[in-house]
Amino acid sequence: MIGINRFVKGVVLAAATIALGGHGLQAQGISVSAAAEAAGDDVYVLFSELGWAAAGMGIRPVASLGGYLVFTEGDDSWGVTPAGGLRYATSSGFIQGQVGWAFREESGTPFFGGGDSGFHTSLHTEFWGDVFSAQGIASYNWGGDYLWSRGRVARRMGTLANGGSWGLGAELVYQAEAEERLPGVDGFSATQIGPVLQWTPREGGPSMAFGGGWKRTEFGDTSDSSWYLRGEIYIP
Repeated sequence: MIGINRFVKGVVLAAATIALGGHGLQAQGISVSAAAEAAGDDVYVLFSELGWAAAGMGIRPVASLGGYLVFTEGDDSWGVTPAGGLRYATSSGFIQGQVGWAFREESGTPFFGGGDSGFHTSLHTEFWGDVFSAQGIASYNWGGDYLWSRGRVARRMGTLANGGSWGLGAELVYQAEAEERLPGVDGFSATQIGPVLQWTPREGGPSMAFGGGWKRTEFGDTSDSSWYLRGEIYIP
């Protein structure tokens, strides 16, 4: 239970930090996002990102600082990624690309962000309409030969007080480390598929997403099927 105990403590600390610091995020273009994930293969992930985007439509500069912790029974690890780039924004969404550097604890753990530091690239697109919303994210750590990607679609199901809303959707997550970390052993990969509940308590306020479902991992000649649960928050 070493991994999950540290994970729970990390969730509590991250939640307290967001609760205390979120009230000060009134500066234009600054946002905070965070996620916590647990899975049946005993891999637990905490992720957070501080982002900035220049206000207005059209082409605008963006920057971010992301960090994560991975808790396992055998080998915990961490990573930090500063990045910057450009965003093309419209009234119904955006598409952006960033480049940066992925600093990784070189412990050999192949989960989530790769085991080696290196050049980092990412592509992120969001669409929000009156009824449907969609998201696509792909990031690649060239030093660790590691890909993380997610596609998500959702439908608005109803409205809440204060102009809030809630919706239901589905997501597909795929991540893989192409590099052979051990002689003759293929890299790590994981696929996750499941439903998503989206909830925005009030218009213009924080939005949350809760997902879970089936997770399939492959590492060398071994494979395993299990479950995953994830909670996310985004504070504009």
